[in-house]
Amino acid sequence: MGLVSTARVTHATPSAVYSKSVDRNFEDNLPDGCTEQKDIVTQMIDAMEAGLVDVALGGGRRDFIPESVTDEEGKTGHRKDGVNLIERATGLGAQYVYDDTTLAAAALDGTPLLGLFESSPMQYEADRAGEPSLAEITTAAIKALSNDKDGFLLQIEACRVDHANHAGNLAGVVRDGVALAEVIAAADEIADDADTLFIVTADHEHAIAFGGYRWRGSDITGLCIGIDNAGERHNGTPEIADDGKPCTVVGYLNGSGTILREDVAVYAKGPFAHLFDGTIEQSVIFHVMHHPVTAE
Repeated sequence: MGLVSTARVTHATPSAVYSKSVDRNFEDNLPDGCTEQKDIVTQMIDAMEAGLVDVALGGGRRDFIPESVTDEEGKTGHRKDGVNLIERATGLGAQYVYDDTTLAAAALDGTPLLGLFESSPMQYEADRAGEPSLAEITTAAIKALSNDKDGFLLQIEACRVDHANHAGNLAGVVRDGVALAEVIAAADEIADDADTLFIVTADHEHAIAFGGYRWRGSDITGLCIGIDNAGERHNGTPEIADDGKPCTVVGYLNGSGTILREDVAVYAKGPFAHLFDGTIEQSVIFHVMHHPVTAE
C-alpha cells in the first residue's frame, strides 16, 4: 500500500489509511497522560515495519525528527520524545528521499520508500522549487508498488488545492487543480484500465461561486468587466459592488476558510466503477474499493 500527498503524510487524509487516533492533531506529540495510543507518525513507521505501508511520499518532515535535529533545509524537528523516526525507517531498510534529486535517484524496485519533501506541507505548485511535482511522486509510487504481483492500493491527495481554497487563493486553486489533472493523466498512462479501479473524489466542497453574465473569454481569476449588448466583448469598465470595490469573477461568498459539508462528485473508471451511481453515502466508496477482493 502507498500514500502520496502534498500535505504532511500524517495529515488527516493520508493518515486514515494506516492509523487510528482520537485526534487528527496527534501527529508527533501526545498530551501528558495520553497512554492509550501512539502518535500518528509512530503508527506509520510501525505500519512500514509490518509491511502494510510500502511507499509514503509527501510533506511533514518535522514530525519525524526531534526538536534537537536540523533537517536538510535547516529547519528543526517537532518531536519532544527525542526519537528520530527517519532513522528508524532507514534502519528497517527503507529508502529516504527529501527532494527532487534524491527521488530521481531512488530505486523503484519494491524497496520501501519514504519521501519527506518539506518540513510541513509541500509547496504550492506555483512556488515549487527543488521538490518533485505531484505527478512525479505519483509516478514513482506506482512504479515502486507495481512490483507487488498481488496488486496494490495507492491513495493520492492533492491537498494544496484545499489549502488554497481555505485561503481564498483562487490562482493557487487553479494551478494546483491543473497539477491534479496531470496526476490523473500520468496514473492513467501507467496503469491498465482492465485491472485498475480509478476513483477521484473529495472530502468536502468549498463555497465557490462563478458570476454569470461574464463576457466570453473572461479570466476566472480576474475582475468582472462590463459587457456589450451582444455579450461578446467587454467594455473595459469593472463592475462595482455596493462597497465601492470591483467584483471578482469567482467569489468565496461566505468568507475565506469556510467549508460547506455538502455533496461532492465521485468519478471512477475501471473494474466495478459502475457501482458508483446516483447519490451515495461516503462509506459506499470503501465498499466499492473492497469489492474486487470479496468478488474473487
